[in-house]
Amino acid sequence: MRVEQEGLSLTFSGDLGRPDDPLMKTPDALLPTDSLVVESTYGDRRHSQANPDAELARWTSAACFREGVTVIPAFAVGRTQTLLLAIARLNARKQLPDVPVYLDSSMATDVTALYTRLGSEQRLSHEECVALCQGVTLVLAK
Repeated sequence: MRVEQEGLSLTFSGDLGRPDDPLMKTPDALLPTDSLVVESTYGDRRHSQANPDAELARWTSAACFREGVTVIPAFAVGRTQTLLLAIARLNARKQLPDVPVYLDSSMATDVTALYTRLGSEQRLSHEECVALCQGVTLVLAK
């Protein structure tokens, strides 16, 4: 959001994320602004150069080998869906053990359903959107 008054501009932006996000289209470039306010949860460090899908496969497989459980706190809109996409792609390539996946977040469940309805707003095909939830048990609050 951009606000202008008396010749000065102020722009507010949410999380900019990674430029090569597998789900979301790259955001439009910002217009020149006098002041910029950006959400900066990770603003003090750079993203790892490691392949996130390979890291997910490595850690999840290690936990399964030890007969453990992997719990991933991913409540944020977008991050949960990126994680589900990574799991779906790894499963399709047989790079993850065949284990159950549970999604226990009402907000994440509702947002995941939007991906199939809002195809023009993101990068995935309809088939990839459907694959996000295949093999995932949705835990719904009563």
